[in-house]
Amino acid sequence: RTSIAALAAAEVILNDREVRRECQMHSTSPTFIHDNDNGLPAAIPKPLIEIPSMESLEADDAVQKRMNSFNNRKRSGHTNKASGNPKEENSILQMIHRIISQLPAIAIASVLNFMVGIPFGASYFPTELSLPGKEVLGLRMFLFSTMVAQFMFTFKSKFSNGVGLQMVENVPFFLELARIVIDEKGNGSEASSTLFFLFGLSSIIVGLVFYLLGRLELGRIVYFFPSHVLVGCIGGIGAFIVVTSLEVTTNASFSFTALGFNECIVQNIHLLGPVIAFELVLRLLLRLTEKNGEAQYPLLGPIYYCCITPVFYAVLWGVGISIDIAEEAGYFFPPLSSTGSVFNEDLFDIFTEIDLHMISWKAVIKSIPTMISLAAFSLIHVPINIPAFAISTDVEPDMNAELIAHGYSNVLAGLFGGLQNYMAYANSVIYSKSLGTG
Repeated sequence: RTSIAALAAAEVILNDREVRRECQMHSTSPTFIHDNDNGLPAAIPKPLIEIPSMESLEADDAVQKRMNSFNNRKRSGHTNKASGNPKEENSILQMIHRIISQLPAIAIASVLNFMVGIPFGASYFPTELSLPGKEVLGLRMFLFSTMVAQFMFTFKSKFSNGVGLQMVENVPFFLELARIVIDEKGNGSEASSTLFFLFGLSSIIVGLVFYLLGRLELGRIVYFFPSHVLVGCIGGIGAFIVVTSLEVTTNASFSFTALGFNECIVQNIHLLGPVIAFELVLRLLLRLTEKNGEAQYPLLGPIYYCCITPVFYAVLWGVGISIDIAEEAGYFFPPLSSTGSVFNEDLFDIFTEIDLHMISWKAVIKSIPTMISLAAFSLIHVPINIPAFAISTDVEPDMNAELIAHGYSNVLAGLFGGLQNYMAYANSVIYSKSLGTG
């Protein structure tokens, strides 16, 4: 409402300037405001149009028209999730058509989630942690957190096309929590129980911070983080992700020493070769499709990533290499068992890992500084993603409402031992551009 009133005031001032300009073209003697005491002209020319005060702007016709237009847009669903024409929704054919029209966007968003979840799910646990099936367990954790986020944002977010995602940027903190637990309890059942408890507790802490900031209408407080702190955090997370990706790809520990470089990179260069080749081809395509320094095809990157898996299998088939040989060479994650699957009888393992009687409270106390850092870093994403997505979709954002929605989703995930989540900007934009909604 304040923005609308300010726009109306600006229009009145511009109209006054136009009238002044026309009068000056026909006459060189401006009208002056006279002093009531001595009748002498004052130094300030009298306005040809009286500008209303801010208190009376809402009664002004221009303001009223803008307010009516704004309210009509809200009712029609441009700024929220209003459903539109009731007759269309009551029509079964229209409903079926609407559902079918959403399938391509849903498929693209689902493929992107799986492509993000597979590599990051395998990186939630350090290589030195001997947890059976940790790669598949990590993927289940990713999917569970993403599912909770999507469910909550569908009903609590002001955006009609936001996509929830597990907060993959927090992977370095997960690894640090795991190493604290390993140093304290080793690799036994006590370690896994304590680690999953820490995962859930950290999500609850993040959710409570989000909720309190939104409920107390302190959404803008996150903008007061110093820029050099943000740059340092983001740069550090990027370095952690690079190191983690090297370890996950080669299944070897990396260290910034000659021995670590040789064991992780030199001896496994054949595993890093496809990664480097795919990256170089993508950079070349992006460069060739640029025009005046701007990308001409925003969906090129996501579509390219979706093609990596089928292209990899096609190359194996083309050169005559069987999947078994490629698996022995390290190009695939080792299978859990002969019947191992993400959707087997152990699907709900992530909810049964925590045993309160086996938790190491000493490790929990040692992990408090790391969890506080994790919560502080998690606050960075929302004030960046929400305004950016609002600009991309032309929607008026409500930072406090979005913080509350993030609070609900993280607390709910944490209660079941899940990881932190948020509304992902890139995935949401792709889903929106694919005409996804609801």
